[in-house]
Formats: sequence, structure tokens, C-alpha cells
Amino acid sequence: MDDKITVPELVTTKLTAVEISHIADNGDIFCHLQPCAVDYVKTLITEFIRKVSNNPSEKAPISFQESLFVIQDSDTNKLYRAELINKTDDGRCNMYFIDYGYSKLIPSSKMYPIKLQYMEDEIYKYPPQAIRTKLIGVSNLAIESLVIRLRSHFSMRRKAYVSTLSIPTTMILM
Repeated sequence: MDDKITVPELVTTKLTAVEISHIADNGDIFCHLQPCAVDYVKTLITEFIRKVSNNPSEKAPISFQESLFVIQDSDTNKLYRAELINKTDDGRCNMYFIDYGYSKLIPSSKMYPIKLQYMEDEIYKYPPQAIRTKLIGVSNLAIESLVIRLRSHFSMRRKAYVSTLSIPTTMILM
């Protein structure tokens, strides 16, 4: 493995600077460590797309046997790594963005499978970068209004500090 491959984890003895990537409806907060290894993932995706675009056999229909894909988000036109959750009847796929912590429906025409022959490539081995955290001491009744407030707060400013306690991981808003 390349020396750049590290599993992201939070330091248990101090506050850890993170960047918020997604706030789920259930109040889970997904973040990346800083400096953000997601930039490296973007480089891996670019290399992968260059490799498969030069190989005509990669244009074959998706078999959905692969577990990991590079997908193009129709809203942003950006490329991401994602895992297949399920297929819908209308030809789209529910995909989990492993480096950001959210899922979204993607047309199968915007999906590039990372096939078995690429399992030894770094794009396949590089660990997911999204770290799931939870706020402690928040009642289930307050989650909906809290999620709205958190999304508003982090829409422009995405940096925060996280402190790990026993279970679950805790977020401190700055």
C-alpha cells in the first residue's frame, strides 16, 4: 500500500479539526479530517477516469456486480466514489457517497464501475473518508429543528472541532 493510505480516525485525547461534509436528517454529522484527504481521492478519481476512458472494454454495460463506482453527480457534474445501495425501477441507482457520507439517486449512465481488475489500484483500496459523528445529549424530539439549524450554520462555514467520548463521537460547534 502507498504511504498516503491511512484510515481516517479521530484523536481521542483532544479536539480534532474537521470539515463538515454532510448533515443527515437523523442528526448524524459526517466530516473529514483536516487537511482533507478528499483532495487526494479526487486525484485518484481523475487517474481512474483517464485509465478507463482509454479502454474500450470499460464502455460495456454495467453488470452491478461491482461494489464500488465512480459516479458523476448530475447536479454538480463532479465525480465521486460511491457504493451501490440498490437499483430503482426507473433505471437509477441509489448510491452512497463513501467520502462524504450521504446517498443520492444517480442515473446508471453516470456510473463507472471500479471493476475487479482495478481492486489492486489505490482508488479501490483507499479508505472511505467520511467519518460519522453524533451530537450527544440531544433528544429525538429536537433533531428536526437541530438539523435545520446545523445545515444553516454549516452552509457557508464547514469547519468544526470534534471530541471523542466513549460512544458516540461528539461534535463541538465553533
